[in-house]
Amino acid sequence: MTEPNVCTAFYKMKINDVERPERNHPLHDSAVAFDYLKKRYTVVVVFDGVSESKEATRNMVSISRELEWDLEQYCRAENPHDINDIARWFIHCVSEEKYRGMGATTISLLRFDREQNAVDGFTVGDSPALLARRVVEHGESVFEAQVLAELDCVVNYPGVITEQWRYDTPVKIAPFTVQIPERFDELFLVCMTDGFGKLSDADTLKYIDDDLQDRMVALAYPHFARVYPPEELLRNFPLVPIASDGSVAYLNVVQNEALGCCIAEAYPTMNEKVRRQTAMVDLDTMALYEFYTSPEAYAASVGQTVERILADSHPALSYMLKGIYNGSRDESGLDEYLREYVRAELFTASMLEEMLSEEDAGRSLQQRLKTFFGGLDPIGDDFSVSLMSLRP
Repeated sequence: MTEPNVCTAFYKMKINDVERPERNHPLHDSAVAFDYLKKRYTVVVVFDGVSESKEATRNMVSISRELEWDLEQYCRAENPHDINDIARWFIHCVSEEKYRGMGATTISLLRFDREQNAVDGFTVGDSPALLARRVVEHGESVFEAQVLAELDCVVNYPGVITEQWRYDTPVKIAPFTVQIPERFDELFLVCMTDGFGKLSDADTLKYIDDDLQDRMVALAYPHFARVYPPEELLRNFPLVPIASDGSVAYLNVVQNEALGCCIAEAYPTMNEKVRRQTAMVDLDTMALYEFYTSPEAYAASVGQTVERILADSHPALSYMLKGIYNGSRDESGLDEYLREYVRAELFTASMLEEMLSEEDAGRSLQQRLKTFFGGLDPIGDDFSVSLMSLRP
């Protein structure tokens, strides 16, 4: 691989509510992209900062900006080669007196090494880091995205973050390296805060299509997905087990060629209500809970191995097994936790597709990103994205 053409862009969506100025804090994100060591390394990073102060007179929260500035200064001064050195620098920062009382923040950081054509990074909290690619097939661009690291939140209540950077509190940082895909027309390193989960209803429908999300969930967690084929079609397949709610295991559909063909042939003739039912996918939360509490026993009960189930699934399923479980809530939140990864990937692919449409040809990546965010409805949280584009 020759040295790629590298472009960066970053954007922070700010809340500026004139009528309700109290909404303008305490949430303040930061996003930045920078180079160091004579442009050998390019870094994209976002911080989702939360203030400890909710006083109406204090609307400036500096935790994210302070870390953003200090990180860039550290990299330019020390020229760290090992991503673990940057992680150790953050771990050391939590004991610095200057950060006392500034609040907490999540971190999503990705770095590209031009000399080694390598990608590494780390995340803290629930701000995802993603690798996305654009492949041109038959003259059309296809976008795919993959979350690269575990989101640190309670596995049956994704609204609760379990790890954040905070003064004088131990922080866990696990750097990772990324294998660059062999085939792509354009590669993207994407860091973003959790604003994608707080889109307006209209933007959610536009960028995270429900039917597409359900199809992706079925592909991502096939051993736990349940679907709802029309009852009249299932009558022709008496050997397919049907649950009391009318659902059947997704694998029983995809592994039954005749049933799959029957659904595909009938789908164009279905009315809208039946179509939506047929496209719907649920995750079996009780099965997920059994798998969470005793993976080996559950796998044996369904004639599989833990390794096979995990190999067939999105990495988020293995993240779930390591996650903190909130026993005071029911198991239905496991579905939400696993879908969070799918939503992040779908939003990222949709964002890139919208940004890189032919209508914006000739504009810079920064201009495209700004235009995209300018077209979003107000989000109930600050929303920051920092991304990098690599072209062969």
